Amino acid sequence: PVTVTVLAEMQRRGVTRDDLLSCLHKLGAQEVPPASLHLLRSARAAGVPVHLLSDANSVFISHILAGARAMGLVQHVITNTAAFEPVPPPSGVGRPTG
Repeated sequence: PVTVTVLAEMQRRGVTRDDLLSCLHKLGAQEVPPASLHLLRSARAAGVPVHLLSDANSVFISHILAGARAMGLVQHVITNTAAFEPVPPPSGVGRPTG
């Protein structure tokens, strides 16, 4: 519920889905510690499967991992499933006229 509330407020303030996803991608590229990436790469090279357990959500994690270029280093992610819901257009927009 907290995440939904925060995301709804972000949307109300004009933050788009693409803005959010871009931010998550940048977060992965800039904030994942190099030592963590080294550990993941070393585990992969040694044939050790990596399982990521998180209380975040699948959308956030996938975009952060992609930004860090670490998607292929994690064999399995255990987290909350998430997806964007289609948002209907405002009343009167996209309706046939006549």
